[in-house]
Amino acid sequence: MFSEIIKIIGPLFGKSTWTKTQAGDYYLHLFSEKQPDLNWQNPDVYNEMVEIMRFWLDKGISGFRLDGVNTLYKDSLENGRRHLVLTGRENYLNTEGGHNLLRRFNRDVWSKYKTFIVGETVFISPNEAKLLCDEGRNELDAIFFFDHMHVDSRGVKWVKKQYRPQRLIRILDKWQNALEYPANYLENHDRVRSVNHYGNTSGFWEKSAKLLCGLNLSLKGIPFIFEGEEIGMTNGDFRGLRDIKDIESFNANQFMKRLFLTHKLRRKLILRTSRDNARTPVQWDSTENAGFTTGTPWLKINSNSSYINVETEQDDEDSILNFYKKMIEFRKSSKALSEGTYRKIASPSDVYIYTRECREERLYIYCNMTSSNRAVEFYGDKIVFGNYYSDEQEYTYLKPYEFRIVASNI
Repeated sequence: MFSEIIKIIGPLFGKSTWTKTQAGDYYLHLFSEKQPDLNWQNPDVYNEMVEIMRFWLDKGISGFRLDGVNTLYKDSLENGRRHLVLTGRENYLNTEGGHNLLRRFNRDVWSKYKTFIVGETVFISPNEAKLLCDEGRNELDAIFFFDHMHVDSRGVKWVKKQYRPQRLIRILDKWQNALEYPANYLENHDRVRSVNHYGNTSGFWEKSAKLLCGLNLSLKGIPFIFEGEEIGMTNGDFRGLRDIKDIESFNANQFMKRLFLTHKLRRKLILRTSRDNARTPVQWDSTENAGFTTGTPWLKINSNSSYINVETEQDDEDSILNFYKKMIEFRKSSKALSEGTYRKIASPSDVYIYTRECREERLYIYCNMTSSNRAVEFYGDKIVFGNYYSDEQEYTYLKPYEFRIVASNI
């Protein structure tokens, strides 16, 4: 089995990285065959990309998100060492040529505009991340890391282990301390919905979605919110593999067939993990196709769009959407959250407690990441924000998925 995995999962999408053209030659693609890798050693390629970026920046956009940014530059096209994932990575992962390329882009384009450049990375350590986004490096403004997306995976995303909140807390704390301005997110187009991943969609959908909102918006750094996250959208309610459009899922299914996995098992593994879970159309209202289109959507609409939708939540003062709006305003008005330091506080392993502090303000952030009550030691003087009403809050324990901000008189 593992020898087959090595042959199949060399690239990032689970197929051969080389594709033959009609002319008989081959081209390299670490990702989809529709995404040929570029030869950055060719000055014409570099100059064309510079012109493309200038074109969009001249139209007034504010920056770019660079996909797989630490795999851009290839030191060699020779066969590399075999790995369970990313065979030959020593030739393209975190290369010095990649750093030089980003510095050139910064010098020739980004520094000439008022831009924000964030790079998505794979298989990166905090020290490697600093080389990409520390201010003095003149490369990126921030990076996305993926460690916390893998807290319930066994090596590869399709093989799961039980999710434990302490793993998520440990990883978030590591990156909070590692980078000056971490790019914080809990949901994106490459993984399942955050409320399915880290929350509880059965008994505590609303409370856990609000908790995750508070967590993301109270950490040190730059919060990113994915479309639909702000209304608590859940994984797609796909019925079978025919509902899935994602190329990664398709390739994984073909690979599993070669391992003689049953259709039932393949269906289970793919439906619960496919990237399409986070790619279903945004649910605007309760009408047909959730108000997204009058045509046929690329992916099927979730049946819960009848009550999880923007229109319904706008009119509900206690909705997840309005909680996001209030939390964003609280963050904007709090110097401790927007500029302050971060420090983790000792707590039960599945409860995340930390301070955000500046000279004028000290806040204690409490996040119960579980579906049970958790006894904790409380600090501070006044509860100023939370996802439970004041008459529901206790002073000796946190309720399931409770988020609480307590201000200290300093």
